Amino acid sequence: MAKRKAARKTRTVYKTAKRKSYKRSSSSQVKALQLDAMGYGAVRGKIASLIEPYTEKIPVIGGLSDELGMGAICYFAAKHNKGMIRNIALKGLVVENARVGDYAGGLIMGNLGQKTNTVTSNSGFYG
Repeated sequence: MAKRKAARKTRTVYKTAKRKSYKRSSSSQVKALQLDAMGYGAVRGKIASLIEPYTEKIPVIGGLSDELGMGAICYFAAKHNKGMIRNIALKGLVVENARVGDYAGGLIMGNLGQKTNTVTSNSGFYG
């Protein structure tokens, strides 16, 4: 009896559609970053003076009430808006977080490396 020929197995080939890719230039991202930051810098002083009567009443350490108020406004503006307004609010949130971090870092790092018992006055010292 003759041997039977083995059945040939076919391989299934899946083809996926080619997607069109876009390349962004880094210079446009840098320009957008600067415009957003400049937009926040332009409106920060005006908004801070408008909310000053309310932020003065916040019981916080030092002068952080302004930063906390502006940070809250930036957070809600970024959450509820789209486009350029959202980008400006996100940049403002970064700025306000940096200011709070700078203040907190000054509190934490300010006491490191300094002597705790310093002489404030040498009146009465004769030598």
